[in-house]
Amino acid sequence: MVNNFYNLDEVSEKGIIASMLPLDNYLMDLNSGQSYYRPTYLLVAVLKDTRAASRFQAAIQPLYNHFYRHDFLYHHSKVNCTGISLDTLRAIGWKIPHKGATSYLKATAAFAYLSVTDRSLASGNKMFDYLSEEQTRLFPRAAFEVASEDLLAILNGRAARSDNGLTDYERALRDDAVAVLFIRIPQIPSSRSFGTYPVASYDEYRSRAPAKRSQWKIVPVDPGPFPDELREALSAEGHAIISSVTAIAMVGLSLLGIAGWLILRGSSTH
Repeated sequence: MVNNFYNLDEVSEKGIIASMLPLDNYLMDLNSGQSYYRPTYLLVAVLKDTRAASRFQAAIQPLYNHFYRHDFLYHHSKVNCTGISLDTLRAIGWKIPHKGATSYLKATAAFAYLSVTDRSLASGNKMFDYLSEEQTRLFPRAAFEVASEDLLAILNGRAARSDNGLTDYERALRDDAVAVLFIRIPQIPSSRSFGTYPVASYDEYRSRAPAKRSQWKIVPVDPGPFPDELREALSAEGHAIISSVTAIAMVGLSLLGIAGWLILRGSSTH
């Protein structure tokens, strides 16, 4: 089973709707299958018991009820498919290591720069969210690499744990795994452009994307708004407010720090 989460308030350019479905449908369905867009890389743990897989599926399945009710909203950096999946795995006991944010300093600078150049706090806030988000919750490849390395470390008895060894869930993975397979499925030839391996960091993303945003190829998507009469009070995007306030505060502190440094530097020269 594959659990994918897409923005329910937009019409996906891939024709994909957030859902649970078998891997072959997720990869191979015409017009929506991921294998029509890029190669696929899988690390498969073959388990002799269903308990680890069943526990994860039992934990993530109720999220679709809340997701479709709009109890929480999709967000490209804070609440995306990778973040939801990793949060669920960590909640049930797999302590997948974190990589941390890309850079809070870069996030603050980008917020100030884009807010001024684009004349939009929303533009600056969007980049702040990307650069300040924990990388295994943001980049699918980062999540894949870190989780894969940790799984192999658990199975080989080399997992670094600071709190009394493995959790119950990690012990289930260790005890039930009989094989680990790496699988690469090539992209299905079609009229679509050939993709390549996904990026694992913001710097790698910048190295691939054209420097001029006017050269970016962005597929426009139509809105698919949720009816207001069905929306409940729990629906909120508090993370956007919090990150904006945090960014503004950080910019202010940065400017005060620079001003203080210039004053001290000026007084030291006299």
